[in-house]
Amino acid sequence: EGYKFITVRSWYPSFYFAVGVPGFEGIINMSIPAGDRDLQIYCWDENNDQWMMAGITDAWNAKSGMDLDKTSCYVYKEGKWSVALTDVPTKSMGLESLNPNSIIPTGLEVQKHRSISLFDFGRYGRPLEILKNIRQTTYQIDVEMYPGVMLDIEDLPSYGCKNAKFELNWDDPNIDLGFSLIGPGGEEVLSTRLPGVSSSCHGSESYDDTVIPFPEGSETDMKLERLGECLPGEKYQICVFAMGEISATTD
Repeated sequence: EGYKFITVRSWYPSFYFAVGVPGFEGIINMSIPAGDRDLQIYCWDENNDQWMMAGITDAWNAKSGMDLDKTSCYVYKEGKWSVALTDVPTKSMGLESLNPNSIIPTGLEVQKHRSISLFDFGRYGRPLEILKNIRQTTYQIDVEMYPGVMLDIEDLPSYGCKNAKFELNWDDPNIDLGFSLIGPGGEEVLSTRLPGVSSSCHGSESYDDTVIPFPEGSETDMKLERLGECLPGEKYQICVFAMGEISATTD
């Protein structure tokens, strides 16, 4: 209750080693122990009494590295949410489901990254954790939830609206804020701070799927190539959410 944005990341304690040259990055990309999984986020649909998928990843970890499965989404409804993992087995072994009662809050894992010439190597987690994980790979899931507020946009987009830009400013540079554009039907159109996706829409020339946009100082923005019209009585909304602890108000 009160949260408006959620980010989810799956990882596991591992060593990694990668080799690449400009234009041929990731010629070799190894993780020890090996693992490959996809991540899904669900919210509970009370109207249909079932889980509704709200976010998904489908990265190929064997090609591009262990730390790829992360996504985020606007919190459509307060209430029950869940996270699921779809494992792509790298060897024959039994799988154990997670007991929800065993979930405990944890901090971010220790990471070490090094580069020498064309070689990248490092680790996620502590060495002892990695050695334990070699026997049986255990995936970890980090969930972060951000509180926020909804604001109505009174201006309605005109027919054929193009190159729409939304800019968020605030008066305290020590606070990090993000925001989502919410469509007339309550759908998430685009969000800043979406892992792996730029704050520009996919059709923009400045789109770069390797960029994770972060607020810089006290300003952040998003750009959309096109924006649809509203039916009578409809409007767009902005959801502004805090990306960290806030001990004072900001305008």
